[in-house]
Amino acid sequence: MAKIVLAGRSDCPYLARCELLGDRLARNLRKFKLHKIILQPEQWESWLAETCKERGWSFKKSPIVWRELIDRGGKGVLIGDANDFQEYAKAYYDVLSEMTTLDMNVVSLENKITKDMSDEQERYYRSLSQPITVCITNAGNPVCYYLLNSLVSGEVFGPDVEIIVHLLASSVNDYELVKGTAMEAEDLASRFLRGVKVFTNAHDAFEDCKFIISLDTLSKRKNESEKEWLERNEEFFSIFAFIINDKAHKLCKVLLCGNGPVNFNATIVAENAPNLPHQNIVVVSALIENYAKSVIAEKLNVNTAGVVNLIVWGNITGKYFLDLNHCRIHGYRGAVKGPEWYSVQAVEMIHDKKWIQKDLPRLVATRHLKTVEVEDNSHSGLCSANAIASMLQHWCRGSPRSEIFSLGVSSEGWYGAPVGMFFSFPVTMTLSGSWQVVQDIEVTKETVEVIEACIMEQGQQFLLCMGDRRMSESPKILDQASQSNDTMSLWSQLSLGRRSTVGGHLSTRPAAEVGAKFQDDTEEGKISRDVLKEIQSLLEENTLTPADVTLDPEDTIVTDNLSQSDSHPPPTDEDNTSLEAVTIEEVSTAPKGS
Repeated sequence: MAKIVLAGRSDCPYLARCELLGDRLARNLRKFKLHKIILQPEQWESWLAETCKERGWSFKKSPIVWRELIDRGGKGVLIGDANDFQEYAKAYYDVLSEMTTLDMNVVSLENKITKDMSDEQERYYRSLSQPITVCITNAGNPVCYYLLNSLVSGEVFGPDVEIIVHLLASSVNDYELVKGTAMEAEDLASRFLRGVKVFTNAHDAFEDCKFIISLDTLSKRKNESEKEWLERNEEFFSIFAFIINDKAHKLCKVLLCGNGPVNFNATIVAENAPNLPHQNIVVVSALIENYAKSVIAEKLNVNTAGVVNLIVWGNITGKYFLDLNHCRIHGYRGAVKGPEWYSVQAVEMIHDKKWIQKDLPRLVATRHLKTVEVEDNSHSGLCSANAIASMLQHWCRGSPRSEIFSLGVSSEGWYGAPVGMFFSFPVTMTLSGSWQVVQDIEVTKETVEVIEACIMEQGQQFLLCMGDRRMSESPKILDQASQSNDTMSLWSQLSLGRRSTVGGHLSTRPAAEVGAKFQDDTEEGKISRDVLKEIQSLLEENTLTPADVTLDPEDTIVTDNLSQSDSHPPPTDEDNTSLEAVTIEEVSTAPKGS
C-alpha cells in the first residue's frame, strides 16, 4: 500500500489547495492514505534542503508532494509541486480543485494561525516538563552501560523527573561503542528519558548539566613515578574543572569515581571550579563500603543489605579505614531474634579483633582488585554502577533516617581533617538534596591514629605533586612540617595555592609565586605596578598574608598614585616574570581529532 506525503509552508496558498484536494480524496477513497507535514516559514528552507539531500532530489518550491510505500519504505517517488499533484489527481482519480485565488489566500491565512496556535500549545506542554541533564564521562566504561538503566528508570531522581543523558566518549575509538550504548538506552523505552546524546567534546557535553558523573581514570603507566602520575591527574582534572566551571549549570553536582587518586582529583576540581559550591563535589565511597558489607555478611551468613552503619574513613583509593564500631547487623540468626528493626552489633557478633583489623581490610582490598581486573577485561561493572546509583538516589531523595553512609566530601575541619581536604566521612542525606556529616560519632584512640595517617597520606600526595612550586623562601617550613608529621601545618602550606585565570586556564598556583620574585631590574629597584596590584588584591582576599611577602631591606614598595600612568615608567617584560601568563588553546577532555 502507498501513501501520499504533502509538505509545505503553513502560509503557502498552494499548500491549502493541495491539502483540501488530498482531504477530499482521503474521505472518498478507502485505500488513499495522506500524510501532511506543515512547517513554519522560517523552518521550511532548511527542512526542504535536508529532505532533498537525503532522498536525492532537487526541489525548491512549496509545497512538495511525493508517493512512498507504507510497508517497504524507501526514498519514495517525487510527484512535484501543486500543479503536478493536480495533474496526478486528475489522471488517476479524475478529480480537480476548483478553488479560486481568493479562497486559497483565506485558507492559507487560517492555516498559519492554526499552526501558530498548535506550536504555542506544544511549547506550553513542553514547558511543564523540565528535564535535568546528566553527563557521564568516559562513557565507554562498562560501569556506564549498567548505570543507564538505573538513571532512566525513575529510581534515582524520582518518579516525576525526566532526564536527558549526555554520554562523553573518551576517544574516537570509543565513539561507536558509546553510540551503541545510547541506542540501547533509547530501546529501554523509558517514559523518564527525554533523549540521549553522544559527544566527543567536553565543552558540548557539559553544557547546562546538573549532574556530572566522572568515570575517568588515568592509569599509571609503566615506569611512571608517583609524582608524574599525580601531575598528569592534576593537569587533566584542572582542564576538566575549568570546562565544568564555564559550561555546566551553576548548581551542578559532580561525582568522582574510578581507580585513580580520586580524593586528590576532587581537590583539584574544587580548586579550579570557583563557580561551583564545594558541597556539590563528592567522591563516591559506596563501592568500598559495599565490598566491606559483603565480606562481613559472608562471614556472619546474613544478607548484605542487613549490614548497616559501616563507616569508611580516609582516601578511597589510597589509605582508608573500615570502622565497625557503629556497624549493626539486621537479620542475624542468633539466640535472640526480633522484628525487622532489631539489630545487633557487628563487632560483638564477629568477636574476632584480629580478623577485623587484619583480615577484613585484606579481603576488601582483594575483592576490589579482582573487580578492577574484571572491569578492565570484560563488560563487568555492575557493583560500581549500583554504588553510584544508590549514592545518587540518597543524595537526591534522602537516605534512610536511621542509617549512616560514607561519602568523600570537602572537609570543614571535621574529625581533624584539614579544611579543603577531600576525605571520606560518615554522612546522612536529606530530602532537600544535601548531605550532612555526622559530627557526634565517638572515635577510639586507635581510630584517631588511623585517621591521622590517612590525612597525612593525602598531604604527602600534594607535597609530592606541588612541592616544587612552594615559596622559595620557605622550604624549611615545608620540610619541618613533613618530617614532624604535622598534618595541619603541612596542609596549611599546601593550601597557599590560589585560583589563577591567566590565559583562560584555571590552575592551582601558589600565592607565594606572586611574591617570590618581586625585585625588578630597574635602577629604582621598585616593584612593577601590576605585581603590586595583584599582591594588594591577594592581601585583601586573605589569600596572601603579609608574612608571605618578603623583601630585602633595600627594596622599595611604591603604593601612591598607582592609577596615574605617568608616575612610573611602563613595566618591562622582566617586571612580570613571576606573573607569566599560562596560555592554552581551548581544550576538551577528548584527544585531538575526536
